[in-house]
Amino acid sequence: MVSCDARLDQPIQEADLFQGLRFHDISIHLGFLFTWLSCVLSFYLSLRHAINYTRPNEQKQILRILFMVPVFSVTAFFSIKFYELHVYLETAHQFYEALVLAAFFMLLCNFLAPDLKTFKEIFADVKPRPWIPRPKFLKKRRVTTDTEEAPASGTTWPRYINQIVCLCIFQFTVVKLIVSIITLATEAVGVFCAESNSLSYAHIYINVTQTISLTVAMGILFHFYTQFKQSLGPHSPFLKFLAIKIVIGLSYMQESIFNLLAGKEDSPIQPTATISIQTLQVGLPNLILCFETMVFAILHLWAYPWKPYSVENIRARELENGGKEGLEERSPVMTTSNNPIPAFLDAMNILDMLKGIFECFRWLVVKQPKSIS
Repeated sequence: MVSCDARLDQPIQEADLFQGLRFHDISIHLGFLFTWLSCVLSFYLSLRHAINYTRPNEQKQILRILFMVPVFSVTAFFSIKFYELHVYLETAHQFYEALVLAAFFMLLCNFLAPDLKTFKEIFADVKPRPWIPRPKFLKKRRVTTDTEEAPASGTTWPRYINQIVCLCIFQFTVVKLIVSIITLATEAVGVFCAESNSLSYAHIYINVTQTISLTVAMGILFHFYTQFKQSLGPHSPFLKFLAIKIVIGLSYMQESIFNLLAGKEDSPIQPTATISIQTLQVGLPNLILCFETMVFAILHLWAYPWKPYSVENIRARELENGGKEGLEERSPVMTTSNNPIPAFLDAMNILDMLKGIFECFRWLVVKQPKSIS
């Protein structure tokens, strides 16, 4: 690969738009406003969950999802201000989106059942829908213990989920980790070249790889959701899924659109006296992302509400259900308090996610892996 002749490292040259402010300066001010609002809203909701941390197995995944807003908005804002470092900053939030996707899948699993025994009871009456065609290399593996085809009864679903769904969803996390490392390395030596889609640079190969990986993960996750949407109904999974799918999808779509239309020598949209190449390729996409994260921070208030996890609401449901919905039923309970630190630390401990990834990929070399729940 040849070294990239980067134009984004050059000082911004833009004519003033308003009272000595350039378009770049206005973007910084607006980006800061959107970022501040999104972080305040996200921190409020996260804090309420952390203080009412009554079901850690579910709420740790919710906190990880909520952290997406500040991670995306802060990195987007600093990408506007420090445009020459945007590749390093954007790599951080792009890797985190893989963790969010994994956390959402684990949240759905916890909504369905907290352990394998309950999984079997719930899936005993499930009639599996037609499955997405498997790649050839997966057809060589046994999908269930009884048959090579889709399971005939719900009791085979836990292993089926481990072997296909988990693998296809968690592969995105592994791929993004590898891609992120390669991105940082190639950018450091000058062969990444974010402003070019030439086959001579690493950017195009990395972009195609992560797009394919994301498509597989989102497709399988959507099929999993449609299979169990009735069981997941009380948890409003569609709104939760939408709040993740749109922000990740928009991020990739915007990046692709700006890569195709703006800033390159043969692009239809070219820099002007008031809008520089840095603004076209870095400033505008990240300013839009800052605004979108503010919108999604508002959406999260409805998609991931904290009130169902308050002790008062859980006790009320316990009385309605004849004492069957106690605090201890769904997961180990961390006592509620005014100290949110233990909950935040629990959410940042990703050992459960690493274990899930290990068990899924273990299936590729071991015939009988342990089931994940």
